[in-house]
Amino acid sequence: MLFSVALFIVLFSGPAAADNVILMLADGMGFNHIACAEKEKDLFISALPVRGEIKTHSANRKITDSAAAATAYACGIKTKNGYVGMDPDKTACESIAEQAVKKGFFTALLTTDLDDSPTPAAFYAHVTSRYRRKDILAQRQKAAGKMIIQTDVADLPKAAADMIVRAEMSGKPYFILIEEENVDISSHNHDLAGMKKAMYSFDAAVKAAVELSSPDTTVIVLADHETGGLSGWCRFKSTDHTGGKVPLFAAGKHARLFSGELDNTQINYKIGRILFTPS
Repeated sequence: MLFSVALFIVLFSGPAAADNVILMLADGMGFNHIACAEKEKDLFISALPVRGEIKTHSANRKITDSAAAATAYACGIKTKNGYVGMDPDKTACESIAEQAVKKGFFTALLTTDLDDSPTPAAFYAHVTSRYRRKDILAQRQKAAGKMIIQTDVADLPKAAADMIVRAEMSGKPYFILIEEENVDISSHNHDLAGMKKAMYSFDAAVKAAVELSSPDTTVIVLADHETGGLSGWCRFKSTDHTGGKVPLFAAGKHARLFSGELDNTQINYKIGRILFTPS
């Protein structure tokens, strides 16, 4: 009922003024996370029309952490593990979200993670350690006057649907980041059931994004890194991140830009092309 009512609102509110992007990130999701979740039921993301894969290494490690990976997506640069919105020389980088705000876009960041999560933080904060909580929260408070930041989201599909409808109703072009953190947490803990639950929630949020967004929107689905070394037999081999490539899916107006093998920094450039280059 939620989606049908929201869809009615979107269809009859008219298209946004320019192209939009919804970036959907399942923290820690690898190819086998999808395969293992699909042993119980099909996932919507697997039916998306465009797919690819992403190389995830950071500037100083073959295996990235969430902070460096998010900075690659936010700013289009390789940085050191632990750095948030900063290049390896400790210079702040301007994120795609900060650029969107300057251009008058509706801009929102949603996550199931805590209020100092490094993934959304890379889009508004600039620190040399993801553990500088006080600094991250101070910068979040400042950014919150310009963009919407929601953390500790309990019901991701509903929150995603509500935010997309809000963006469509704004009459502005928009950029939205939506993160599901619990795939990563469950994988660190070798909690297969918890991982599947998080995957199903994330998948439902992706479905909402595709179905509720206007035709001028591109929905990009990806991960920052793989967590747990999950095998095809659905057994975890590690309690940490691994360095393998991660899945990439896309749907919508410019989905074709996200096929094949890409470096994580290329995602940023392609998003910028969609948002800031006239169609």
